Amino acid sequence: MIRGPKEFETRGFLTATEQAEVYINQFEFSGFENCLWALLPQAVPNKMDWPSVHVSVELDNVTSIKYGRVAVSRSLRMSLMGARFFDKVERAGISLSFRHLAGEANVEADALSRKQSTHADWKFDTWLFRKVRQLFEVTPSMDLFASAQNTQTKTFFSYNHDHRAKGADAFLHDWQHLGVLYAYPPPILLGKVLQKLLADSCRHSIVILPVWVAQTWFPTMMEMLMAPPILLPNERWIVSDPVGNRCWPERWPLAACHLSGISALSKASRRRYSRSVGKTLKTAIRHDMTRILNDSQSGGKVPTLLLRSVQQQFAQDC
Repeated sequence: MIRGPKEFETRGFLTATEQAEVYINQFEFSGFENCLWALLPQAVPNKMDWPSVHVSVELDNVTSIKYGRVAVSRSLRMSLMGARFFDKVERAGISLSFRHLAGEANVEADALSRKQSTHADWKFDTWLFRKVRQLFEVTPSMDLFASAQNTQTKTFFSYNHDHRAKGADAFLHDWQHLGVLYAYPPPILLGKVLQKLLADSCRHSIVILPVWVAQTWFPTMMEMLMAPPILLPNERWIVSDPVGNRCWPERWPLAACHLSGISALSKASRRRYSRSVGKTLKTAIRHDMTRILNDSQSGGKVPTLLLRSVQQQFAQDC
C-alpha cells in the first residue's frame, strides 16, 4: 500500500543513436514509455505490488495513444514498438489507460522537455577521456554522474530517473564493488564524492575536478592520489552540451585525478612512483601533469601552487 502521494519529475535528451533511428511519433511513444519504466520502480519499489497498480497516461500525441492501446496497426515501426511495450506491460502486470491531453494544456511536461542544459548535461570530451584513461592505465566501468547522452561507460548512474541507468542518485548505492569508477560531478558535490570513495573503500577511480587548491576538500584529495594529477586544457572544446556546442566557460582549469579510497593503496602507489623516478621527482611530476596539455598543444601551464602541493605530497612518501 502506498501512503500519501508521490511526485516525480524526469527530463532528458535522446541519444544521438536514438535520434538517428526514430521518427517524431516514435519520439513521443518512447518518451512516455521511458518515463513509465523509470518512475514506476520509484513510486512502487516492490514489484510484487505492481499487479494492483493502474497507470493513467495523458499524452498530446494521438498516434502514441493509438499504439499504446492496440499495439499493432499500419506502421511497422510503431507496431514493433507497441508489441514490445505490450509484452513488457504484461510481464509487469500493471494496467493502463490512455487519455488525450490537448497540446495547449500540456504546459509543465513540455517545459521540462525544452529546459536548457546544465552542468549535469555536459559531456566531457571523448578524446580527453580516452587519453586520461590511457595515461592512468585504468579502464572505468561505471560513470557515477551521467545520462544516456553523456555517459563515458556502458553502465552509469543518472541524476534524473532514466530506464537506461543502473540507478538514480549514485550516493544511494554502494560503490565498493563497481570496479574502476569515473566521476565528473558538479563541484558542489566533490567533498561528498571524496568521502563516499573513502567510506566505501573504492580501490580505483578517475575524478575530474576543478583546480581549487583553497577548497576544504583539496587536502583530502591530495592524500587519495595514486599518481600526479593531469592538468586539462582550459578551452571551450573540453566539454559540450547535448546539441554538440562547446560550452566550457574557461573560468578555471580542470584536472583529472587517479584516486583511491584505500589509504594504504594510495600511499604505496605514491611511494612506488617517487622511488621509480628517484632524484628527478620534481621534473617527472611536472612532465606527467602536463602530458595532455602538450598533446593538445593548448599552451597551458600548471599553476605553481598546485605543482608545489603535488610535489610535496609525493616527496613525503619517498
